[in-house]
Amino acid sequence: MGFGRFGIVSDSLRRRGLLNSGGPPAWVTQSGRLFRSSPGIYTTIDYNTTLVATDAESYSISSGSLPSGMSLNSSTGEISGIPTGISDYTSGTIFSFVVSATNSAGFTDRSFEIMVDSYYAGYSCMQMNEGSSATVTAPAGFTYTRLDFTSYGTPGGSCPLYSRGGCHSGARPYDLAASSFPQTSISVSASNSWFGDPCGGTYKRYRGSFSYSPINP
Repeated sequence: MGFGRFGIVSDSLRRRGLLNSGGPPAWVTQSGRLFRSSPGIYTTIDYNTTLVATDAESYSISSGSLPSGMSLNSSTGEISGIPTGISDYTSGTIFSFVVSATNSAGFTDRSFEIMVDSYYAGYSCMQMNEGSSATVTAPAGFTYTRLDFTSYGTPGGSCPLYSRGGCHSGARPYDLAASSFPQTSISVSASNSWFGDPCGGTYKRYRGSFSYSPINP
């Protein structure tokens, strides 16, 4: 009776993919997209997940590639790391790859993919003349996390590729200080009282650009 019961339990586990029969590894992790379907995982964030194949002694990538900055642990099947190499404001970059789970009896392949989005999902620009004030607000679910450009004086260029002019104030009031980020809205006054007067007698203007990121990446 004891052996018979063990045989029934073993057969049940084998059908569910939790116990192998002495052959090549049997995959437990389903094929397809890892981590989550949408949005993708974000650059600058550390992630990990573990692939599981019953009786696997090692794991390797047989084709395709992981995102830059991520790696596969050949012993445990863990995929981990901080994805990099994605341009700012880019979303939906998909990395497809095949993992081979191997033991002494052979190997079994399974296809996976990871979608990566830039942590810096978008940007807002601000431009006004001396004496004006303005506020920008990040979209719902996002917050400003990076100051890309700020200049009070005679900046040139267009959003978001501004450039400093010959007259420039590098002073940073509290709303633009690194310690003030992240913040959901940014207010700026294009005035000498805010930035100081970098060129007396010259009519000045302000240009600024700010990148926003998901609040819950």
